[in-house]
Amino acid sequence: MAIKVITVGCKPEDRRVQGACSNCKTVCTWVGSDGKHESCQREGEWNNIVCPTCGSVIHGSYKL
Repeated sequence: MAIKVITVGCKPEDRRVQGACSNCKTVCTWVGSDGKHESCQREGEWNNIVCPTCGSVIHGSYKL
């Protein structure tokens, strides 16, 4: 069997995440393993971190 890679992906924990703080409007990007992964069937997947500016929770979405 010969396997040909068409597109190289990344591990789920290495996916990039981007989000904005709803409190102070700081925009951040981080690696998925730095935050807390959450998901549900209706809403999809997201990742949370603590805002480095004000301490509120930032809800981020995964980037492809």
